[in-house]
Amino acid sequence: MENILNKIVKYLSHEKPVTAACLFGSTAKGKSTGESDIDLGLLLKADFDLVANFDYKLRLMGELKDITGKAVDVVFINTADPILQYEIRKHGKLIFERDKQKRIAYEILARKRYFDFLPMHKKYIARIMSKL
Repeated sequence: MENILNKIVKYLSHEKPVTAACLFGSTAKGKSTGESDIDLGLLLKADFDLVANFDYKLRLMGELKDITGKAVDVVFINTADPILQYEIRKHGKLIFERDKQKRIAYEILARKRYFDFLPMHKKYIARIMSKL
């Protein structure tokens, strides 16, 4: 796995929009199997226009699969929902970082958004559970 991660990091170092990358999911937990994909959370530069570059994620996933020989699921952390952002921050492993200050600034903002969102999420879950 270390060889695969080194390939991913080398590839991402040439992707200028990528500020940081976190491994998450079964691979980060050390529970992956031969059939497992690689879950990768990417923090992009704040000014990167995802609308104008809608195929960027598909290109990354395809090229990373070619490089690693495994399916790679890419999540843009910037646009992920607050719960997924929290899970990636809590359980993920930072494997690449181009700009530490920008990553930390993002994490502070994401933590604030999570705690702002949490009461609404708890109400939503409680409502679902009450209907079961």
